Amino acid sequence: MLKYFCFLFLFFASCSEYDIRKFRSPEIEVSPNSHNFGKVFVSDSSDADILIKNIGDDILDIRSIELRGSLDSFSIDAPDSAELEPGEELLFSAEYAPNIYESNTSEVVIKSNDRDERTVVVELIGAGSAPVISITPDYFDFDTVELGCEDSISINVKNVGDVDLEITDIDFLSTIPSDFNFNDFSNHVASLPIILEQDESFDIEFDYIPTDLLNDAGVISFHSNDPIRPVASANQIGMGEYGVFLEEIFVQDEIIDVDILFVVDNSGSMASNQINLIDNFSSFINIFSAAGADYRIAFITTDSPSFVGSTFVTSLSPDPIAESISLISSIGTFGNPDEKGIRQAYDATQPGGDAGVYSGFLRTDARFVLIFISDEGDFSTAVTPADLTSHALSLKSTSDLVAAHAVAGDYPYGCSANGGAFFGSGYYDVVSSLGGSFISICSADWGIDLEEVARDSVLSGKFTLSTPAIESSIEVYVDSLPSSDWYFEESTNSVVFNTPPPVGSEISIIYSTWEC
Repeated sequence: MLKYFCFLFLFFASCSEYDIRKFRSPEIEVSPNSHNFGKVFVSDSSDADILIKNIGDDILDIRSIELRGSLDSFSIDAPDSAELEPGEELLFSAEYAPNIYESNTSEVVIKSNDRDERTVVVELIGAGSAPVISITPDYFDFDTVELGCEDSISINVKNVGDVDLEITDIDFLSTIPSDFNFNDFSNHVASLPIILEQDESFDIEFDYIPTDLLNDAGVISFHSNDPIRPVASANQIGMGEYGVFLEEIFVQDEIIDVDILFVVDNSGSMASNQINLIDNFSSFINIFSAAGADYRIAFITTDSPSFVGSTFVTSLSPDPIAESISLISSIGTFGNPDEKGIRQAYDATQPGGDAGVYSGFLRTDARFVLIFISDEGDFSTAVTPADLTSHALSLKSTSDLVAAHAVAGDYPYGCSANGGAFFGSGYYDVVSSLGGSFISICSADWGIDLEEVARDSVLSGKFTLSTPAIESSIEVYVDSLPSSDWYFEESTNSVVFNTPPPVGSEISIIYSTWEC
């Protein structure tokens, strides 16, 4: 018995140190087991301490400390691994830095050799706080809209964050010409800054009215205190298209009534030019006769607004050609070398003048045609080419009843053949403004050119459309052949020919309108 007791004593004495180590263990304690950072303003951050302690009686082997979840909003500064003696602590921090207005969660996962809790999880919770601008729609395609027609949208601007949104500026850029329009844009700009509380919004009414066939693009930008999108934009695109096409057909008729005032230079260098006018005058007047036009022709000089011979020639005169040539022959070449044709034409057509509205020369419904003949520029004082142009237009109800032509020195330096001539400055400006022919006085024969002037005087070169036309859509045909010898006069909604179509021709004008 004693022998057995001694054996047990010796056994435990030899094994006690091993057994004591066998029953020692590490014990992990983590605090806190969760942390709520609450609301943190976007672009700010908040920290929290996490403490790991070994409350066991053996070495705690922390094998990993990892973050799992919203890695873009949370971070930790813990070591990858560590060993803690009994009673030793490890302190590290977790940071929450929200990027946007939203709620975030994450977990700190700690793995160790604790036999009971090999994995400990610390829950992290946070919420980003910020003003957030929302624009609806932020992109809109109007697709195709008929020119001159309107399509509209309403752009809603809203604060979908939890902090007051402050809009400090609104600007708009677009392709040129801009076919976009904000009905109340200026009102909103005048109200800046605009403060929107959470879920508060306002609308901007936005119109698209295309004026051409080009692609249009616009962008409206809102500058605010949104920390993520300090400049938020909405884009718009669209394109115009032609709507319904109309066709109008006109037949060229003669203008029966025409009143023609010649302004002839009577200075010393004009002898050969006056002869040239006499030689070609029959060609000129025969056009009127052939057309059956009711005409009146008068002559003044660059010295005087009074009619040469104190009379005028009409289609009822016994011999219009002979009478006209007689008047031209009496003009002479003893006038002032400083020609003032523009001034004389202006004065002649004033009330009380020989060609004034009460003189019996100008008729209300007749076309008024001015023809200047001079080998020098105009030296008028007090009356400019623009003055004469405006005055001539004021005499008639429509610009189609007014025209001006000139036989003068070539633009812009004059000419040298057949006696030569200086540039017909002043006269050139009137002709350009009123739409007529500028004939070189240095030509050996003016016959063909004067025939064209006569033809232009008795034919209509202007055709007014019944519905407002889109200029870029217009196509013109004369006797079924396409024509480019015209321009569009927007103020009168008319197609104006540079050279009037021949008598009896059919003019077809096809166009799209601004009317929806």
